Amino acid sequence: MAPRTWTYVTLTGLVVALGVACQDQWPEPLDPQPQAAKGSCPPGQVKKGCTNEPPTEPPADLHLPPVVVDQMISPLRLGHTPMGWILLTDSRLQMVLRIDPGTLQPIEGFETSGRPLGVTGLGESIFVGNATDQTIDVYSAAGGGFTTTFGPGAVHYPADLEADFNVNLIFALDGGRRDVRVFDPEGQLISVISGPGTADDQLENPTALGLDPVRQWVMVSDYGSLDGGIASLKIFGYDGTFLTRVSGEGSCGMLGCSGGFSRPQGAEVDAAGLVYLPDALLAQVLVFDPATWDQTDTYGTRGFLRVPTDVRVDDLGDLFVASNRTRDVKVFPSRRQLQCALRPRGGRGTLYHLPR
Repeated sequence: MAPRTWTYVTLTGLVVALGVACQDQWPEPLDPQPQAAKGSCPPGQVKKGCTNEPPTEPPADLHLPPVVVDQMISPLRLGHTPMGWILLTDSRLQMVLRIDPGTLQPIEGFETSGRPLGVTGLGESIFVGNATDQTIDVYSAAGGGFTTTFGPGAVHYPADLEADFNVNLIFALDGGRRDVRVFDPEGQLISVISGPGTADDQLENPTALGLDPVRQWVMVSDYGSLDGGIASLKIFGYDGTFLTRVSGEGSCGMLGCSGGFSRPQGAEVDAAGLVYLPDALLAQVLVFDPATWDQTDTYGTRGFLRVPTDVRVDDLGDLFVASNRTRDVKVFPSRRQLQCALRPRGGRGTLYHLPR
């Protein structure tokens, strides 16, 4: 493979070179999932007699305490909030950090009472998986103060958290029980998805998860058995129905192996429905078309990414990656921005690093 080089180009140059003719080349976003009507329930809540009113918009002036972090030590999980924040847990610093999307540096944050793993926001709260106390702790998005906890035993190992803002649910990957636990914002257990085992619809060594709110998918990355087993991405419906298993097995020949993945870490979906899967061993983010599960693209190389542990796609389509061993967060500008250069980037500046 030819070495990866970098070209520097301004946004103005992109507009002149490409214009707006490629606007129609970008796939249209998927139709948004309609919010549940008042009095209705999403899958898995019917037996609980829920009302499930759509969440209200949080106030615009929420903020966390400002922080000065000289160096992130062990960036782990990325999360997002209804306000569009990019959250990051640092398990060694024992902090939740809000990352500025322009500078990629922490600007706000708070300390946690134990080692933080998964993180997500919902309403005016930030939910953090506490590996030390085996809890899901809740902090206020207005100041970062601790407010409550789901309590000991809610999860054994809260490896990852995701929230669906439309149906007001929190999904927690429990690496100890090897299942996905679905909670309401008050900590009531609504349902349990999957469980330990080697069958396609069971979890062997789950590492992280992602949601597709449009298709209501729960996507769980699984290392498989640690004695040479095949990794996979397993897809479930919100109601726990097993949908499919994407195998990480690649193809091998005289020149080596290609394709596949072995150390997947969560999953993310963009507006066009493509699935992004970071592989900690390959040091890349793989992109899949869920219509066929063919791999369509990759992001990153060894050295630039080292042990990517999570990904997040923001509202502009930019891909953010937690790179654990380089101790930072990387960003790859959206393909639409690179191809069409249609929108100003505001505080993100006009200089882009384009992989060739």
